[in-house]
Amino acid sequence: MNVRLYEQGTDYPIVKNWWEENGMVAMPEHLLKATGYISHEGDKDIAAAWLYMDYSVSVAWCNLFISNPEASPKQIHQAHQDIVECFQIFAESEGFSVMMAFYEKPSLVKVAKRSGFMVNHQSVTEMFKPLTPQPQEMPCLL
Repeated sequence: MNVRLYEQGTDYPIVKNWWEENGMVAMPEHLLKATGYISHEGDKDIAAAWLYMDYSVSVAWCNLFISNPEASPKQIHQAHQDIVECFQIFAESEGFSVMMAFYEKPSLVKVAKRSGFMVNHQSVTEMFKPLTPQPQEMPCLL
């Protein structure tokens, strides 16, 4: 299995479809601008994930892992392992000291543990709230 960089315009319809077919809300395209990787086997894309980096605290977030509904569990597990390995190499080369992740599926938690992740919270719900950026004064900081 190989890993390639996520291509902003070209790959979005693919991963959007995966989220929808997996019964999830597709992430808005503009959120996928960080380092995204797609694992593939020949011409078949297997899974994707994004690495978000907070340079202020040296933490990299392995996030939004999504897989092709047509991929086998074995392919998905291998894809996860390959993507995490690439993320780790990149994050370490950038000086990061911690990589964090959220998982819902117990099978992926097991795979992540094999990749060196440790469980911090047993039950976490990943959530996001879309915001509408608008220039304005920050009343909470006055």
